[in-house]
Amino acid sequence: MGEISGTTIMCLLLAAAGCIALPLSALLICKRKTNAQWFPFFAGMVSYLFFVIMLEQMLHMLCLGINSPIAKAIEQHPLLYAGYLCVTAALFEEGGRYLMFRMLLKKKRGRETAVTFGIGFTIIETLSVIVTILGMVFVAFTIKNGGVEAYLSGVAPEDLAQTKEAVQNFIETDPVRFLAPFIERIPSLLTSVGLSVFVFAAVWAKRSSLFGAAVGFHILQTSFWGLYQAGILNQTMMVETGAILISMMISYLAWKIYKKLPQYEIPPKEKKKIEKPARKFEKMY
Repeated sequence: MGEISGTTIMCLLLAAAGCIALPLSALLICKRKTNAQWFPFFAGMVSYLFFVIMLEQMLHMLCLGINSPIAKAIEQHPLLYAGYLCVTAALFEEGGRYLMFRMLLKKKRGRETAVTFGIGFTIIETLSVIVTILGMVFVAFTIKNGGVEAYLSGVAPEDLAQTKEAVQNFIETDPVRFLAPFIERIPSLLTSVGLSVFVFAAVWAKRSSLFGAAVGFHILQTSFWGLYQAGILNQTMMVETGAILISMMISYLAWKIYKKLPQYEIPPKEKKKIEKPARKFEKMY
């Protein structure tokens, strides 16, 4: 069995750093250019935790449990399983966005609210990806410093064969492929922000068709992942390419909607222009 290369560790660390830098830099740029507030960002995080991590997972436990008739039907029909994953993800995520914009963020009517909310919505998923990458970094350092045998010595006998195969695949993987989690974060962020713009416009422009479009685009974008999870689509490149193309389309349409939305927060540059004459006037009188 081979050894872990330094390039593999470097690519893993770069991927983790990129996953952290991408949403944070997007948030800071948005705040600087639009004078956006922090509250929608944290609201997006809460929305993902409550509607996706809690409620959606509870539904999966009920529907996909051992004794569930739905689970038995899904086992026999992989396409049904793919559709179930796509539809539930779309309804919970877009429904969560809608309720948050309608209730918790009802006083935040500036279009920048949708952007910061979308960034916050995807940050929790990004953190889970970072934790996974850092776990792989720990394994890589352990193998590099102590060797494969030392790493496998702590594995239970019944799991030894499976773990040994996983370690072998890990070592033989092209280091560049470990950058994939970071690259995947880019369309994920664009999709989250774009769909947030759709739902935000649906709430404040009172156009329910935009909410339906957000649900539809979400189902379309996650359909590649759903087919992959169901074992119907096995080409990873096709899954990634399809998801990226749909993300680009969502971003383009969201940008056109965004430009038509009102901006209630005063940008920093315009705020300075207003404050300077006001200060001069105060000094005069």
